[in-house]
Amino acid sequence: MTTSRMTPTPWVEMPDNTESDGASRRTNLIAMATPDPEVLAKPSRRRFTADYKSRILGEIEACTASGQVGAILRREGLYSSLIATWRRQREIGNLMHPPRRGRVSKHPPPDVSALQKENNRLQRELARAETIIDVLKKVSALLEIPVSMDRNV
Repeated sequence: MTTSRMTPTPWVEMPDNTESDGASRRTNLIAMATPDPEVLAKPSRRRFTADYKSRILGEIEACTASGQVGAILRREGLYSSLIATWRRQREIGNLMHPPRRGRVSKHPPPDVSALQKENNRLQRELARAETIIDVLKKVSALLEIPVSMDRNV
């Protein structure tokens, strides 16, 4: 036998002021509004503008009495860790343009491609230099000139 579990609905007693004499006051039960239990398929990430971040940081830094910072955080729905992140971003100058999140682009930035080109050029020069050294060794062997393999000489 299966029994269904029902959650109790919260009720509030509200006085019925429809009677003019006031002698008989009935109470009506009115159901309180319950929040929508449906969960969104994909929650959206909150995004804060630089102006908003600056304004909130200014308000928080202007607080002098105890509890004021907490009141601002509750009012705005923020966490203290987010404020700490914003402060760090402001110190290093990234408050206006925080670093991008997500996957790395398939196309490397231009500075990487320039470094790769330079690396390829230097590898070609190295290959040429090694070829020249090999030729000089062979010439010295043909001419019977002793070659010192010590690089310090």
